Amino acid sequence: MTIINNSLEINNFHRYKHLKLFINICTLASALFAIIISFLIISYVVINYIQKKKLKKSMNVSLLLTCNTCLAIICSSSTLTLMILSTLGGDLDIFSLKKIIFWNCHIRGYLHFVFINSIYLSYVLQATFRLCRIAFHELICLRTITSFSFYTIIQWIISFLLISPILIVREGSSSLIIYLPQEFYCQVPMNSIHGIIFSIMSVYFVPLCCILIIYFWIIIHLQHKRRQFLLLMRSIQRQTQRDRIIIKRICLVMFVLLL
Repeated sequence: MTIINNSLEINNFHRYKHLKLFINICTLASALFAIIISFLIISYVVINYIQKKKLKKSMNVSLLLTCNTCLAIICSSSTLTLMILSTLGGDLDIFSLKKIIFWNCHIRGYLHFVFINSIYLSYVLQATFRLCRIAFHELICLRTITSFSFYTIIQWIISFLLISPILIVREGSSSLIIYLPQEFYCQVPMNSIHGIIFSIMSVYFVPLCCILIIYFWIIIHLQHKRRQFLLLMRSIQRQTQRDRIIIKRICLVMFVLLL
C-alpha cells in the first residue's frame, strides 16, 4: 500500500510540474505577444502623428493616452516575463535563467504591481478625457495636450506612491513581498491576508471605483442634457443614439477591466 501511495504521489507531482510548465509557457507567450502588439501600436501612433501634423488637439490627447496605456502594458508584461523566466529557470534548472531569480527580486515584485496599477489608472485618464470632452466641453484648457501630459506624469507618480506600502510595510520580519521558493520569484504570498487585501484594494479596486464614478457622471450628464432638448425631436433621436453608443462602450470597457 505504501508503494502504491508513493507512486501516486510521484505521478501527481509530475502532472503538477507538467501543468505548471504548460501554464508558464502560455503566460510567457501571452506576455511577449502583449509587448509586441503594444510596441507596434506605439510605433504606428508615433509615425501617424509625424505624418499628420495637422491633427486636432483632442486627437493628440487620444494618441497620448493610447501610448500611455501601451507603455504601461509593455512595462507590466516585461516584469511578468522576468518572473516567468525565473520560474522556468528554477523548475528546469537552467543556469542562465536562474541568475534572474535573485536579481532585484523584491523590486521586480513591487514594480509588477506598480505597472498593473498604471494600466488601470491609464483607463482612469481616458475616462477623464471623455468626461472633459462631454461634460466640460467649454473648458478647453482641461483637455489640451499639455494638461494631459501633466496628468500622465501625475498618474505614474501616484502608481509608485500608491503601491509603495507593499514594499515598505513589514509583516513579521519582512515586507509584504517575499521570495516564494516554489515559484522562484518574489511576490505577495496567498496566505498573507494583509498583503492580498492591500494589493487588491490599491491595484484594482481604487482605479475601478474612479472609472465607475466618472462613467456614471458621463451617463447622468447625457441624460440631463437630453432632457434639455425635449422640444427638438430630431435632436433627441440623434442624442439618444449617441447615448446608446457611449453607454455600450462604457459597459464593454468596464466588463473587460472587471474580468
